[in-house]
Amino acid sequence: MGAIQSIIAIQAGLIEALDARDVGRIESATKDLARAIGQIRNRGGMVVGGGHRDDLGHALKQTEALRTRVNFMALRNRERLEKLGQMRGAAAPHVYANRRNTGGSRPLA
Repeated sequence: MGAIQSIIAIQAGLIEALDARDVGRIESATKDLARAIGQIRNRGGMVVGGGHRDDLGHALKQTEALRTRVNFMALRNRERLEKLGQMRGAAAPHVYANRRNTGGSRPLA
């Protein structure tokens, strides 16, 4: 299995682990992915040509899918932490709000 194919396989496992919210598998796959990328860096990169272009494109799409999942999970966790803080009586953090779409805001003069 080539370097790109190895990364694709590891990324697929990481996507499955994120979707299953399996922390142990997420940690393991993250370490495996870092190792695979490190091996490519240690070789000074790689030349991509011919059939590898499709594989590289697929790996980049998986990277975007991973980024989306991680950002979504981070947002959900932040919301849960804020909700827990509010339940404890802590002040809500200052958050940007689009004032034009809130019913209670005054029109600007």
